Amino acid sequence: MARKKNMIPEPIKLIVKDIRIIIEQGEFVVIHGQGGSGKSPILRDLSREYPDRVCFLIRDDVPHVQHRINILKAVLGGHDIYLFDEPTSHGLDRAQRMEILSLIHRLHDHGKTIIMATHDQAAIELGTRVIELMEDQTFIDHGPGLHRTL
Repeated sequence: MARKKNMIPEPIKLIVKDIRIIIEQGEFVVIHGQGGSGKSPILRDLSREYPDRVCFLIRDDVPHVQHRINILKAVLGGHDIYLFDEPTSHGLDRAQRMEILSLIHRLHDHGKTIIMATHDQAAIELGTRVIELMEDQTFIDHGPGLHRTL
């Protein structure tokens, strides 16, 4: 089923090593790569560049319930773009990881743009587009078509 894309003032421009990637309204983009490949700095840069449109959520080391509450509070904020930095890391069990991914997936189902940095294979498979950061600071844009549902 094709998703109707709402128009936003301009697409998000993600620049990695002087190469621009355009992210359209309503995409679910997963950024993955080895630790230290630059995933988190990319999200931080986006949150600074688009502060009025973006909600940036970091997993940190908060308990699962608090993390879930943080996501729900963010949803109530009514942002267009949600950035998630390793939302399923830090010792969550499989059920907890799937619950967090389900919340994020629902945001996307409601037309929100999701940009998520992760190592989690289940999270990677949710993306409609996957950008893989390589060790040599280049990237591979795997494009659309990987989306699956929970």
